[in-house]
Amino acid sequence: MEDIEKTFDWGAVEALLAPIHGSAKGAPGYPPLAMFKILLLQQWYTLSDPGAEEAVRDRLSFRRFCGVPLDRETPDHSSIWRFRQTVERLGLAEALLAEANRQLDARV
Repeated sequence: MEDIEKTFDWGAVEALLAPIHGSAKGAPGYPPLAMFKILLLQQWYTLSDPGAEEAVRDRLSFRRFCGVPLDRETPDHSSIWRFRQTVERLGLAEALLAEANRQLDARV
């Protein structure tokens, strides 16, 4: 994960995530890039939403990869689900996957 963190152009991913904004209601949302990284971890480690919630909360390497400080709560499974739904609703899933694959292919 450290290699991916260092070599990925996260700015390109953040640009694709720009249409996602937090809600004006409730607690401040998690940064879209952190949430996208959780979705990546879900794919790479075959994690359900509750499994991703637990893994990010319990694994320091996952927390570090996602950029969630130790003094901040990690996203719960419903936040992960809502983020994924937002990505799909906005039609960003295909572009995000293509960008991630492009960058991974460039590393080979």
